[in-house]
Amino acid sequence: MRSHTRKACSLQAKYRPARTDEYSVPFQEAMERLEKKYIENALSAASDNKTEAARLPGISVRVLHYKEKKYQL
Repeated sequence: MRSHTRKACSLQAKYRPARTDEYSVPFQEAMERLEKKYIENALSAASDNKTEAARLPGISVRVLHYKEKKYQL
């Protein structure tokens, strides 16, 4: 086997996705987890100032309040 072919096989094995059958999470659930964490981080960065926390991700204060209620923050 040539060295460049061996390198390509090695890279393919290195970057092959993990088994998804045991560790997969439904897409919607993964997105909700990400959104919740994002809102938590925005609130923390803004020292719980709702207007500033809404400005950081570019959402309205009304949407921020909805997300807080949805994720029980």
